[in-house]
Amino acid sequence: MRLPWQLGQYFTPWGVASMMAQMTAGEKPEDTGQLIKVCDPACGSGVMLLAFAHHALFNWGEDTLIRLAVTGCDIDAYCARVMALQLVANCNIFNLKLGEVLVLRGDSLFPDKGMETIVHATAPTAPNVLPAQAPERLAALMDAAHAHPDVYQHELFAAA
Repeated sequence: MRLPWQLGQYFTPWGVASMMAQMTAGEKPEDTGQLIKVCDPACGSGVMLLAFAHHALFNWGEDTLIRLAVTGCDIDAYCARVMALQLVANCNIFNLKLGEVLVLRGDSLFPDKGMETIVHATAPTAPNVLPAQAPERLAALMDAAHAHPDVYQHELFAAA
């Protein structure tokens, strides 16, 4: 059995993820009738997206969660499934509703090559929801992964 760090995987601690969510979330978005989209193209176990949802709940209110669309993708099938499990379990345990949860397994740098949908769930009232692997959605995922054009996804968190 190989341990995560032997595979080059380093999971973000909750405290760091929480701080990053606070730094990036900004003010409460206006209700425009559209989903608030949050994407992590290398989601691992989903701690960054969970921290963002936690921040939204406690700083913007429960009514904002129903407008939150969370998309995560990881190249590791195990990690993608852990993220899906964590999001769905947390929503069920605390009786919370997200507008949309989409978890994909694949390489977000090349979403047109073998992308697998792990979970795609939406709230009944979620507006304008695209299919899980709609071309626009995969293009947005690839754009998020290419936010650092000089760095490959596999090197994003490598030690310098």
